[in-house]
Amino acid sequence: MVSTILAGIATGASVFALSIAITNIMRYKPVPPEIKVFKIYRPIGWIVEEVIYRWALLGFLLRGFPTWLSLIISSAIFALAHPLEKSRLIISFVAGMLYGICFLEYGILAAIIAHLTTNFLVFFLLGWIYKKEITVTV
Repeated sequence: MVSTILAGIATGASVFALSIAITNIMRYKPVPPEIKVFKIYRPIGWIVEEVIYRWALLGFLLRGFPTWLSLIISSAIFALAHPLEKSRLIISFVAGMLYGICFLEYGILAAIIAHLTTNFLVFFLLGWIYKKEITVTV
């Protein structure tokens, strides 16, 4: 259980760091994603995404395709469900791959923790970097 939690946190932090690196490499000035208001229900959406894209979709694809192809397909669909700006599309695809690998190695709980870690870092760390006041609402 501890390794699952640690794997999820490490993967989520890695996705966050990679997203910053990709953004800088592409010289894309990120517009901070709605980091001014953190709605309490948002983590539920992130959990649902993991259940849909990793547990259901990736799990289904693994029945008929090799692991590598299943990861690519599910990550591409995950990326297309996010903003279609070039750098965000790449970041979402890479995130999907890493969440998928985390899911395959440690299970759905680790993938959920990874996704939550990434998005909490986006909201709260980027909020601090951009010196935005974070308002927590329902």
